[in-house]
Amino acid sequence: MCNILFAMALAASEGKLNESIERVDEEQEAITWYNKVLGFLVEGGPGVKFTFKNINLNKPNEEYLFTICIENNNYMLLSCEPTLEGTEELIHELNNTNGLFKFVRVMRRKFQEAVV
Repeated sequence: MCNILFAMALAASEGKLNESIERVDEEQEAITWYNKVLGFLVEGGPGVKFTFKNINLNKPNEEYLFTICIENNNYMLLSCEPTLEGTEELIHELNNTNGLFKFVRVMRRKFQEAVV
């Protein structure tokens, strides 16, 4: 009886492990896609730096980047290259909504608009 329970527990653990491995593989595939197609890279350091390539069709390797940090539960924009208009409002919205993914998408779009 004990062996049967042990075998069942082991099988359940193996199933969970396989699901976790599959999820990690899917996440890694998504990250690779973002890096390749969007030229998107996220790096830690003093703040978090978000770098984009493939913004300027004439210069696909040109980098556009911004760095943010959180201090006292508030996001702050440490740097933005090239400088964009309206970032103060975007940071204010980010602090009100905590919508980091939306903020990153909007910043990328603003970089694209700056090229035009």
